[in-house]
Amino acid sequence: MNCLPTILWLLLRASVEKRSILMDIEVLGIDPGKTVCSLAGLDAAGAIVFRKRVQRHRLLGFLEGFRPCVVAMDEVPVDL
Repeated sequence: MNCLPTILWLLLRASVEKRSILMDIEVLGIDPGKTVCSLAGLDAAGAIVFRKRVQRHRLLGFLEGFRPCVVAMDEVPVDL
């Protein structure tokens, strides 16, 4: 039994759903950590439609897929 078409369909569907969710985000919250950033996307009604943890060095590449939106970020303490 060849399950490759099913796998390809699931990957395509996940990609379309991801793009749909990314288009619905009005506010993106970013909580920067030492190595991982926690992200939360809110729609126009304020409901959370997206949550993800991304390694800091991959954050900019990940954000390239988003349309422009409001970004809210937790303050980052600076060691002096």
